[in-house]
Amino acid sequence: DWITRLLRSAGSNPYGVETSPCPEVGTPFQEIRLDPDGDGMDNDIRIQADISPPNGILGGNVAGTCTEEGEDVTIAYDADASTITLQDNNIDDEPQAMTEPIITELEFTYLNSGRNVTADPDLIAFVQVQVTGRSKTYNTILGEYPETSLNTEVHIRTR
Repeated sequence: DWITRLLRSAGSNPYGVETSPCPEVGTPFQEIRLDPDGDGMDNDIRIQADISPPNGILGGNVAGTCTEEGEDVTIAYDADASTITLQDNNIDDEPQAMTEPIITELEFTYLNSGRNVTADPDLIAFVQVQVTGRSKTYNTILGEYPETSLNTEVHIRTR
């Protein structure tokens, strides 16, 4: 739910903000950044939105104090910890684990308005999210920790 909520708000920019003082002066406004860690895997996403409150200053105030939560966030899969993390780039020094340590995969697929896969951030209208997790309980009959996947598709409201 929290991933869906954040994705839906991506790109909300009622004042036409072009740059932000947060997390550093001159940060360009970009609704969605694919693969923000640059590892070539679609298991993380960075989202910007002027929402907390919508005031024409993305992330903070005119003095550059970065205090507005949820306006520049990164959602990522932490394979070492088996969790999905959330980092509010305006206020967090480090990503925060948002799940139990049972996640085995997080994958984002980006679609344009015709629901065709796209790698162009300016054309993204839908984001498909697949989360795979494993049970904490070992199944002795199967000889494994059972896994299940949850899939959802989010329409980006600004597109």
